Amino acid sequence: MAKPERRWRRWFRRFGIVALFIAAAMAGTAGGVLFGFVGDLPQISQLDDYSPGTITRVVGRNGALVGEFATERRQLVTYDQIPQVLRNAIIASEDAHFFTNPGIDIRAILALGVRRVLGMQRRGGASTITQQLARKLFLTDEVSLDRKIREWMLALQIEKRYT
Repeated sequence: MAKPERRWRRWFRRFGIVALFIAAAMAGTAGGVLFGFVGDLPQISQLDDYSPGTITRVVGRNGALVGEFATERRQLVTYDQIPQVLRNAIIASEDAHFFTNPGIDIRAILALGVRRVLGMQRRGGASTITQQLARKLFLTDEVSLDRKIREWMLALQIEKRYT
């Protein structure tokens, strides 16, 4: 009769091989899914020439403002023109780990998943500021896993290209 120690070693060895095959299958499947999504992603190089719609101001001969026309009332400002307290407030409310995450916040995503499974949270999400940028500029607001995966991939690309 085999010693109990040998049985445990054999069991762990077999379990390890099975676990390795399962992990390889999961990694291959995930890689295939990601590879399938990469071809359909928009080019983030469009951000190099991004020009949001601003207000069109019509001025008369004497310099007086005649009227303003816009679909969205935006005024472009530089980063330095935004008060530090406002920058801090946006970061704190939207993405506390903005300066340390790679475009997606895995901890927040996992925590949200647990809260949703336990029924503790129905609405809201774990999107970073970069994910929100990717969604608003390149994707739609549709709620689907397909859109979310695209959003994650775009966010990673944006963070990699733009510091």
